[in-house]
Amino acid sequence: MSTVEVEMAEIAENTVDEPETVTMTCLTTKQKFEVLNPTVVVLANGRFAYRVTCPWKGKNDKELTAFKFCGRKQYEAYEASLEASEDSE
Repeated sequence: MSTVEVEMAEIAENTVDEPETVTMTCLTTKQKFEVLNPTVVVLANGRFAYRVTCPWKGKNDKELTAFKFCGRKQYEAYEASLEASEDSE
């Protein structure tokens, strides 16, 4: 393994499961906002993305949605957190 891979593996091992804050951008208004532990979805093209409803409304009170690409690691962490919350209930 290269030095970078070793460093990345060490960072991944030392990461504590803390709430994740993600900066999102509304697709319509281009305004930015932060979200704590957003929903992760699999898009039709197989990529992973955060999906959140924007905190403001569009014209005619339409709900706006923000997407931001993420990785498989974030998707797996989201799925694990869902399973953990289901097990605790």
